[in-house]
Amino acid sequence: MRTPPRAIASGCLAVAVILLAGCATGIPEAEVADLYFRLGSAYFDLGEYENAVSAYSQALDLDNTLVKAG
Repeated sequence: MRTPPRAIASGCLAVAVILLAGCATGIPEAEVADLYFRLGSAYFDLGEYENAVSAYSQALDLDNTLVKAG
């Protein structure tokens, strides 16, 4: 039996949120910002656009150099 991709993505998102919430210190802000950016991309791929915008905003708050030319 194969696990549906959406279930896998949701599980990964949950793990990412837990890891990010537990990161009070010790990890450079740029790395945490990258994790939020990736979380935003995962939410976007799932069609959860409000969550994606929130995650992208948190990433930019931590590291405004994440803005990339298209």
